[in-house]
Amino acid sequence: MIKAKKAQEEIFGFVIIVAIIILIGVVMLFFIKPAPVEQKKEAQIENLLSSMLATTSSCEKPLKEVIAMCYRNEQCLSAGACDIARKEFSEMLDAALEQGALAVGKQLKGYMLNVTIDSATLLQPLKKGSSAGNMLGSVVYIPVAGTEIAINLRFYY
Repeated sequence: MIKAKKAQEEIFGFVIIVAIIILIGVVMLFFIKPAPVEQKKEAQIENLLSSMLATTSSCEKPLKEVIAMCYRNEQCLSAGACDIARKEFSEMLDAALEQGALAVGKQLKGYMLNVTIDSATLLQPLKKGSSAGNMLGSVVYIPVAGTEIAINLRFYY
């Protein structure tokens, strides 16, 4: 009888320890939340940006190369590379906004494109529509002359 009671006490103690561990786990899950992400990096937006950069521009060079030429203040077909890049981005983004299919079931309200290098603006920001509400976005980097050009695209819905 004493052995049976001792075994019951050990099992009871084991159950209490397991219950305490589960309780601690639940409390930790409740209080430890991931930090909020300011900008959702969406694969769809990144793919769009990459496709845009690979697109041949009106000066018969990939848009990625035209942006690098803009950084170097070069001309392309007797026009400024920055002007050509801005025009090409604007046309492609307007078409993407009109289609509205990027956000998968969400109605797009607007976009904003920033092209910067070392926190300085390389191209005047492109903005169309409303920038209020939720956002889907991505950043693509282009290495040039020992630094990187950051292209930040955001769609608002």
